[in-house]
Amino acid sequence: MGTLLIDSNRLILEKTYGNAGNIQPGEIKNPDYDDILDDLAGVVFKNRGNVVMLPTERMPGKTGVAATFRY
Repeated sequence: MGTLLIDSNRLILEKTYGNAGNIQPGEIKNPDYDDILDDLAGVVFKNRGNVVMLPTERMPGKTGVAATFRY
């Protein structure tokens, strides 16, 4: 299984719509929007992957998310 790395200090608010998985950025004040990093972690857990929360200074990039894959 692969591992998803998530920045523990990051929040990315999005709303998913449509069958194609389109996303729309949102604001924290709007309850229709959810943290997409949390949603990604749920998908990884559901598929028996690993999720590791890291502080910003230990993340390998600046997007808030990274992954390692095992085939």
